Amino acid sequence: MKTIYTSLLSCLMLTVFGQTPTQIQDIFPGAEDSSPTRFFQYGDQLLFRAETPDEGVELWSTDGTSAGTNLILDINTNDDLSSGNSNPDNFIIYNDLVYFKARSDGFGDELWVTDGTSAGTSQLLDIQAGEGNANPFNFIEYNGLLYFTANDGINSSELWVSDGTVAGTQLVVDIRPGNAPGNPNFKTVFNDLLFFTANDGTNGNELWSSDGTAEGTMMVKDIRDGGNASPSQYFEFNGELYFRANNGEVGTELWKTDGTEEGTVLVRDIREGSGSSSPRDFFEFDDQLFFVANDGDGNELWTTAGDSASTVKVFDVNGEDASNPRDFIEVWEDKQLFFVADTDQGANFFLVIASTDGPVFVPQFSIMEDLAGDDPDDIVFTGTSLYFSYENDDVGREIAQYGVAISGEVSVPGEVLAGPGGSSIDDIQLFGDLLIFEADDTTSGRELWSLAASTAYIELRDPEGELVMDSDTIDFGPVTVGFNSLIELTIVNRGTDTSLYLGGVNDLDDPFSASVSFAGENDQLLPSPDDASLTLSFFPVAFDNGEFIDELDVEYLSAVGSRQKIYVRGSTIRPTVEVSESGEQLANNSALDFGDVPTDTDSTRTINLTNVGEGLLVILSASLTGGTEFSVADLQDTLAQGESVALDISFLPTDLGDFSDLLTVVTSDNNNDGNFLVQLNGTAIVNSVYDQSLPTRAVYPNPVDDLLTIELEESLEDGQWRLFAATGQLLQSGRWPQGAASHQLNLSSLPTGHYRLEVNSGNAWVIAKLVKR
Repeated sequence: MKTIYTSLLSCLMLTVFGQTPTQIQDIFPGAEDSSPTRFFQYGDQLLFRAETPDEGVELWSTDGTSAGTNLILDINTNDDLSSGNSNPDNFIIYNDLVYFKARSDGFGDELWVTDGTSAGTSQLLDIQAGEGNANPFNFIEYNGLLYFTANDGINSSELWVSDGTVAGTQLVVDIRPGNAPGNPNFKTVFNDLLFFTANDGTNGNELWSSDGTAEGTMMVKDIRDGGNASPSQYFEFNGELYFRANNGEVGTELWKTDGTEEGTVLVRDIREGSGSSSPRDFFEFDDQLFFVANDGDGNELWTTAGDSASTVKVFDVNGEDASNPRDFIEVWEDKQLFFVADTDQGANFFLVIASTDGPVFVPQFSIMEDLAGDDPDDIVFTGTSLYFSYENDDVGREIAQYGVAISGEVSVPGEVLAGPGGSSIDDIQLFGDLLIFEADDTTSGRELWSLAASTAYIELRDPEGELVMDSDTIDFGPVTVGFNSLIELTIVNRGTDTSLYLGGVNDLDDPFSASVSFAGENDQLLPSPDDASLTLSFFPVAFDNGEFIDELDVEYLSAVGSRQKIYVRGSTIRPTVEVSESGEQLANNSALDFGDVPTDTDSTRTINLTNVGEGLLVILSASLTGGTEFSVADLQDTLAQGESVALDISFLPTDLGDFSDLLTVVTSDNNNDGNFLVQLNGTAIVNSVYDQSLPTRAVYPNPVDDLLTIELEESLEDGQWRLFAATGQLLQSGRWPQGAASHQLNLSSLPTGHYRLEVNSGNAWVIAKLVKR
């Protein structure tokens, strides 16, 4: 983040660009004013109202070109009614259509709807039948419906609702029975209710709430007994609704509510006594609530945490005189704030930068100094620059540009009207890569103009190229534990400037992670039309189980904001390992006994690992605790569902005695933290075989009590055996079973002592010394 502060605090420079404003269309031909106003963006159209000599003030749209600037509909065709003006106003988008108020012949001011075309523009309902004015205003969407205030001629200015159909447009409640207006106004949604100011005719203008039904509409609190509290300026912060109101004792001061009567309280009497501080322009910055108020020394910037002690003045730009701070623009969330304040040099544009310890509300510098100008207005942020109109003795009122992201320069893109006369620029709107505004070049009157702007817009796109919107979820789906799943998003600068500034992404919690990589040399600037890669990773390991979700913030400077939030989600597929030997399943932590094995003899047992669960089973390792008599090959493998792999375990003792070891097989099976344990046991006995011209596997047990087993490496076709006493006397003999590789002798009848066993076949011999117990 430091890079951007350094550039922002660099020396301001004044330059003049070659780019100049262009008149889009002379809507009212000649020197008369069409006065385009009420700009409202609707998809790829900018709606507005403008006046023509034949149609009056009607609904227009533009795409920023002359050919694409057209009258949508002449709504009022009666020249004797309001001079033929429909005066469209109060635009709001609801269900992908634009609703507004307009006046038409025979109907007065009523509720209209448009899709931006002439054929798609019509009156929704004549709320006040006949030529009377329903005058719908203060529209807001709540619980999927459109609420507004209107007058049906019987119930004057009351709460109405619409679902966009004629049948679904109706009165909610008559707050002030009779022909007097309840006048619900300043609507805002808070705590899943609709809050507003209304007058029931008994308690004056007070705080009300509604759940959208008549039964659920009620006064929250009578703040001023017997008079009008007139609450307004509603702003939600930290789970409470702040506003200003007058209780008749302390003037218009700072209040808040949690939505209940008892929770509706005065925060502080800022201007002590009966005078009013009239708090206004609430905004949140760096997790603090700020507003403008007058404690008797003029309007200044204040902050509050919700109680009297924390409600304090932040700073005073203009000394003893009021600075009247206004037009607050946060271009970098919780980090950069621009505002206009009055000084002894006139109205100036200031920058404030936030710090990690909270906002440092000391103006860093004034943008206006190098312009030698005053009274900045109509401020627009385009992602790289602030554009605004200003007054200058040499140019009048024209447009200036301040390069926020990189340059730190103030420039004048060009004048609508050359010289000191001024073009009276007003209502600057950002529309795509254009600034649309009203201006007067003294030849065409007040008309529609444009200026190509330096813009930066961020877009996130998924691997299929689909747009990822704010608060969308990127779903990895089920991922097998032990596997890293990657999804690569593309960050695109679709603006005109070469300086979309990327601040980075926040850290995600395991098993998620994110990283940004750039194709160019600079790891923060994203030139247009270049892009960067945002790689998301979901890597669940043995200890992760279930479903996971996390929140990722991508920080940037863009015309559409400074932060995009997306959610990442993924779930784990948990395979299950089954361990068996010779078809018999082994339980976890069970024993595998090798029995008696002669020293220096390798005895091998084989176990099978099978994936009996879902997804892929990852076998990470197979290891022992560290003994030397047992051994196992390290196993790393991946098994699909139903697949198996064999694991050989060897017992090769070199000394006599009992031995044990612990086999640990680590897999992506979550049971027992992924560990499958097998306890290995074995006993090393005397290795009596000393002549192996006849290859022999083992002669055991030794010492022997009764049955003696002889195991050869291969089957014997023609052989015999003989048992001798220690003195050399032949005691027993017999034929070796034809084609057998092993044979057992019953020596239970022999007395305790030492013996010698011989097995031969032709010229091949094996001799073993035995001990009978």
